[in-house]
Amino acid sequence: GRQSGQIGLGWRVMPTLNIAHRGGAALMPENSLTAFRNATALGADGAELDVQLSADGVAVIYHDFRLNPGYTRPAGGPWLDGAGPRIKDLTLDEVRHFDIGGARPSSDYAAAHPLQTAAEGEAIPTLAEVVALAKAAPGFRLLVELKCDFSRDSAGPVALADAALEVVEETNFLDRAIFVGFDWGALAR
Repeated sequence: GRQSGQIGLGWRVMPTLNIAHRGGAALMPENSLTAFRNATALGADGAELDVQLSADGVAVIYHDFRLNPGYTRPAGGPWLDGAGPRIKDLTLDEVRHFDIGGARPSSDYAAAHPLQTAAEGEAIPTLAEVVALAKAAPGFRLLVELKCDFSRDSAGPVALADAALEVVEETNFLDRAIFVGFDWGALAR
């Protein structure tokens, strides 16, 4: 049967979960600590996020394989033009020099996210930082998307899966993490 907040599937009843996509990108800068904080404050049951691997093997949170000029720029600098550098080619220190706290005015990205509140100075977070934030919110779950494919822009699926799993295990968060993705090599690992 159907009850408030649940969906009936034959004899099983599954809870309906409110999951903030990319941390709640419609409201706050996507995949940012500000977005994940907002998702917990609004009472979301969890958040989906995109994990990639930096050049020095750190699991970082960013959707596109290349820095997106629609919402990424060097801290205090001009917006990126054209195709940005690949995440897998940047060290964590280099990744940290980019601001993802707001949409580039008049960009297609800004038009697609008209309700998004800017948070200038927002750095690309690590998976460990997001897990620490999620751990502080009782019951908050993370849908950890292993962002990889067969393109040259992607990190290797096994290395990415290992790095993400290591963070989740070391932070004792495995019971509230669900690994998702489109690359079976990463998921099988």
